[in-house]
Amino acid sequence: MDNDQYLSIFLDEAREMLQLLNDRLLQLEAKPDDRKSVDEIFRAAHTLKGMSATMGYAALADLTHKMENLLDAIRVGKRQADRTVVDALFACLDTISGMLDAIIEERSGPDHRALAQRLTAILEHATPAPPPVAVQAIVPAAAASSGWPSVADYVMTVILEGESQGFQAHWIEVTLAADCMLKGVRSYMVMSALEGQGELLQASPEVSELEEERFDRSFSLLVLSKESVQDLEARIRDVSEVTSVRHAPLSGQRTAAAPPPTVSSPPELPPPAAAQPVSPAPPAPASPAKGGQDQRGDEGKAKVAQTVRVATERLDALVNLVGELVIDRTRLQEIVHRYESDDVKEVIRHVGSVISDIHGVIMKLRMMPVERVFSRFPRMVRDLARELNKEVQLVVEGQETELDRLMIDEIADPLLHLLRNAVDHGLEPGDDRELMGKPRVGTIRLAARHEGSHVIIEVQDDGKGLDPERIRRKAVEKGLIGQEEAQRLNDKQCLDLLFLPGFSTRDEVTDISGRGVGMDAVKAKTLALGGVLDMTSQVGRGTHVTVILPLTLAIIQCMLTEVGEEIYAIPISFIEDAHDLVDMSLQSVQDEEMAMLRGQSLPLRRLREALDVPGGIAGQEASVVIVRVGSRRTGFLVDRLLGQQEVVIKPISRLAGGIGQVSGASILGDGRIALILDASAVA
Repeated sequence: MDNDQYLSIFLDEAREMLQLLNDRLLQLEAKPDDRKSVDEIFRAAHTLKGMSATMGYAALADLTHKMENLLDAIRVGKRQADRTVVDALFACLDTISGMLDAIIEERSGPDHRALAQRLTAILEHATPAPPPVAVQAIVPAAAASSGWPSVADYVMTVILEGESQGFQAHWIEVTLAADCMLKGVRSYMVMSALEGQGELLQASPEVSELEEERFDRSFSLLVLSKESVQDLEARIRDVSEVTSVRHAPLSGQRTAAAPPPTVSSPPELPPPAAAQPVSPAPPAPASPAKGGQDQRGDEGKAKVAQTVRVATERLDALVNLVGELVIDRTRLQEIVHRYESDDVKEVIRHVGSVISDIHGVIMKLRMMPVERVFSRFPRMVRDLARELNKEVQLVVEGQETELDRLMIDEIADPLLHLLRNAVDHGLEPGDDRELMGKPRVGTIRLAARHEGSHVIIEVQDDGKGLDPERIRRKAVEKGLIGQEEAQRLNDKQCLDLLFLPGFSTRDEVTDISGRGVGMDAVKAKTLALGGVLDMTSQVGRGTHVTVILPLTLAIIQCMLTEVGEEIYAIPISFIEDAHDLVDMSLQSVQDEEMAMLRGQSLPLRRLREALDVPGGIAGQEASVVIVRVGSRRTGFLVDRLLGQQEVVIKPISRLAGGIGQVSGASILGDGRIALILDASAVA
């Protein structure tokens, strides 16, 4: 089989499965008795094993198979999910990640054999399982005489518990056509057909033999469900190449000496403790729709959302084409004023409306939930806290908040730096926190939310906070500023020193921090994305970092301004207000020009001088655009306001030097070029 055509799909699904394993393993570490997490981890490992074996990645399949064995021991009560087990499983996930990277880079992956032996050793030293509840299987004569497989005691225990909640167990034997060429696929399709209808407790032959087609034409499944056996049979018969289906009920009965098993959370059925799982393992039966109606189509199959995988290159090409349409729409809107024909105006208006709708749809296609990047951090925080011997709780909020795909890819590293700083610099060790009257476990909050045309991402900790005086002293020691200048800085300006290249408050260098890199890179990346970074802190209370990002990097709303003979676009997301210069009075305060409006003052930046644009002093039509960058308000003095417009951002070549105050350019409807101002750099 040529696997090249399936490689991309395999890698995408493997990465998703790996993230699921990380998330559920973190949950299991917090709640070692959580059987639901164990089952989900087991199913994910089993799926990953099957995918790897199909693609021919033997080492990956072998490692996930060893994980399965250990997880199965946890499922049946032979092993506890203690620290030794969890650490070993996390090591497996790291090795799997390295294997996937090696597949992408077409090189040899990490050697998994030592880790596989470690899993085997843990399994061999497993504590014996407690004796099962004494049960006696009552198998009807029809089933017994037909040679149905035997059932383990612990499976019978699950059946007993299910019966107390209205479930019924059935053996179902499926026979495939004599000329069936893909028996393993058909067996998988049969199990998929039963998905959501109950629990598959046992398979005969075992699932591994079904996957490898090591059976003749028939196989049996033990199903625990509230559905009638006729409905289950009908679903199976929908699978092609199934020639016959027969079934028999199976019941369990407690002996007089055995107490009834307890059911901790009815009516949810506890996960089965089967020695041989069935894949794919179905979720619990779905709740009926409102009004008691099942949300199914004409053929009784559940309606599911239809999705299509699209290469990002194609999506980016489509976005670029829509950008050209937006430019042409602006030109059409200018052309319409030249014609008196109502028909022409109506057509151009309609075309402009359609382009706006297309633009809106395409922008939504680019949006992705920040969960894609947030999901990486719980594991990182957990490992770092263990390394530093700290107790840390990471609270994640707003994972559903959507952001441009390109922004999500770029913001991961800055957030990583902020979280590492919060764990290393911010939070104190547990003993120190208790002496200060704080909870022993430190809390870091990572949150995202929409606010207007921005996405706000916050990283907040309840640690020791930042001491402005210590920052002043370190800045002077490192020669970044002079003693007199340091004394003139207020506390907020002291915090800004943390973003200078090479600045660090750590006295010693570690693998985690203290090298003078990190926060300057965070600010540089945030500014490159057209965003703003703001930091506040209280000694003894903690630190709060806010990252403000535009929703998208492709098409934005701007205020067009004229400065000399050039046009500059200021993103609306930064603009707070705009006033005529004649409505304001100007004065100088400590060598800085200030504009006074309604008794309030704000720094004034003359864009002619800041951008080195030829021309005289602004005339009577001059205006002041009030821009807010973080907590700082600044007035930009421009010659004239041209109005608000949606512009398509075009990158500027690196060959054009000396344009650090400009983040991009756009083509206007009349063919002129507008430079997009980097408000944070000018302010």
